[in-house]
Amino acid sequence: MTARQSHFRVAELTMAVLALCSAALLLCSIYRAATTPFTIDESLSFAIFTWDPEWGAKANNHWLNTTLMRWCSGLLGDSEISLRLPNVLAHAVFLLSTLGIVRLVRPPELRVVGFMLFAANLFVLDFFSLARGYGLAIAAETVSLYLFVQGCSRWARPEVGLYVGLSAAAGAVAVLANYSFLNYYLPLVAVGAWVLLSDASLHRPTRRHVPRTLGFLAANAAVLAIVVPRIFRLRRAGQLYVGGSRGFIVDTLASLVRASLYERHSSALTGQLVCIAVVGVFLALMIEGATQWWGGRQDTRFTTLAAVLGAAVALPVGQHLVLRTVYPIERAALFYVPLFAATLLFALASWLGDLGRGWKRSALIGLTVVTTVALGWHFARHYKLGSSFTWWHDAHNTEVLRVVSRDHDRAFPGQPVTLRVSSILIPSFNFYRITRHYTWLVPLEREPITRADAQYIYAFEEDLDTVRIDLDTKLASFPDIGTVLVRVAPRER
Repeated sequence: MTARQSHFRVAELTMAVLALCSAALLLCSIYRAATTPFTIDESLSFAIFTWDPEWGAKANNHWLNTTLMRWCSGLLGDSEISLRLPNVLAHAVFLLSTLGIVRLVRPPELRVVGFMLFAANLFVLDFFSLARGYGLAIAAETVSLYLFVQGCSRWARPEVGLYVGLSAAAGAVAVLANYSFLNYYLPLVAVGAWVLLSDASLHRPTRRHVPRTLGFLAANAAVLAIVVPRIFRLRRAGQLYVGGSRGFIVDTLASLVRASLYERHSSALTGQLVCIAVVGVFLALMIEGATQWWGGRQDTRFTTLAAVLGAAVALPVGQHLVLRTVYPIERAALFYVPLFAATLLFALASWLGDLGRGWKRSALIGLTVVTTVALGWHFARHYKLGSSFTWWHDAHNTEVLRVVSRDHDRAFPGQPVTLRVSSILIPSFNFYRITRHYTWLVPLEREPITRADAQYIYAFEEDLDTVRIDLDTKLASFPDIGTVLVRVAPRER
């Protein structure tokens, strides 16, 4: 067997292993989608087309997700897996796109590194088992990145226009799924327009390319004409208030790192070290991208991605300085994860070039081992099947309702009962009251927790400071989130 044949077999075996890992991740998302309690924001999205349409005018309404939820509800019913199905399918699209992207680099070891960077982020994985717009948007962004790289690989061929146009179309879908992805879409369109307009060197505009570039910009302007007015209406209504005002690194990067570490009480030192590492890598990517651009010898896949990443970082900073918008934090900054992963992957591919048996080969093997062990260990240690990082407080809602339902049949047979819960939990409990037809449960309202008219109380311990529960019957407690469920003593009601 020749060395080339051996390399081909190793590369194909690597892709087969990564495909199996993808299948395992998808199965986990299916299980999580079917078993994780519906969260507050998912329940409010459900409310838009059921009991409270006023939520449709708020930022909680991720248009594409809400539309698909409504269709799934009509076709398949109102189970968790039905309403979350679009995002589960989005995970399949995300994984296929990830495999497509990593396949574009040659060394098998680098494919493993790329797959880990894309697919092993626990915070990203959360959104493929939840009925929110983020999972749909991340999947569309990854498709967009794949098409964009394919187009930039063909920058001197006629089909570049097709690939760049489709990439922008996928980016537009990401924006329709979640408006925060506009900070990815606008840089993509700007860099894509330059790719279409420029000559073979990507340094100078070409007059004969003007018509296709204008057509590209006009199509994307139509998308912006639909989206931007909606965003400004939300801003005028005071809906775009979630974010930071201290700075991009302190707000955007630090919050995204903290969420990706997937520990609500993670070490501040750990987060700071990761932030320093990310900033260092980002600066290295920008310097290398500029060096390649001005040096004449460039890997167009990397340099164009570096341009998109640099613009995507600069855009929120400019928006804050000019429009006084808040910096995106946590889930509103999710679009940076696939974009950063793709840029780093193709930077490594460009730097490593054709590997021999020298130090570059040894460096790549070391990088692969460190990346796989570090991210694999973190994944195994923190991955949870029954809850999510952002909506941790809803982790036990279905279990609480099962306990209340059993106790109601025994203590209050045939009678309606009132359950008082902490305010953040109310939408989820109302979702289950409606979808599971708990006619015996009085609709939950946003009212102070009192014992006067309640048969049951489920709340965080700090919400019970003014409510004596020492005489009540404790039915369950959940130390991991600090909540307790009690049946109120009859003589006290």
